[in-house]
Amino acid sequence: DRNIEEELACWRRVAEIDPEYWQAWSWQAEILYELEKDEEALDASRRAVELAPENPQLNRNYSFHLRRAGRANEARTYLEKALRLSGEPMTASQWDQRGIDLWDLNRMSEALKAYRKALELDPYRIEVWGHLRYWLLE
Repeated sequence: DRNIEEELACWRRVAEIDPEYWQAWSWQAEILYELEKDEEALDASRRAVELAPENPQLNRNYSFHLRRAGRANEARTYLEKALRLSGEPMTASQWDQRGIDLWDLNRMSEALKAYRKALELDPYRIEVWGHLRYWLLE
C-alpha cells in the first residue's frame, strides 16, 4: 500500500539535504496536489521551476498550479514558455501534449491540428481520441 504522507516526508528530507535538487520540489508539488494542499503545491512547483527554468514540463506543471490558484495570466505565460521550450513534437504522445497545451491557450485550430498529427502517427492511441472527444464536447 502507498503511504503518500511518507513519500512527502521523504521528498521534503531530500530537499533539506539538497535544496537545489529540482526533482525533490517537483515531486513534493505532485504529492501536495494529491493531498489537496494547493498553496503548498504551488510553492513547491514554483521552487522547481526556479531551479530548472528551461524544463518544459516544470513550466507546464507550474502553469497548472497557477491556474488552480486563479492566476490565469501568469499561468498562460508559463504554458506559452513550456510550448516554446518543448520544440517540435516527434511522437504521438508529444503531439497530444501539444494539443492539450494549445487548447488550454484557446488556440483551438492549432490544437486540433496537433491532435490530428498525433493520430496520424498512432491512430490507436486511445488518450488522443479521449482528449479530442473531451474538447469537442466542451
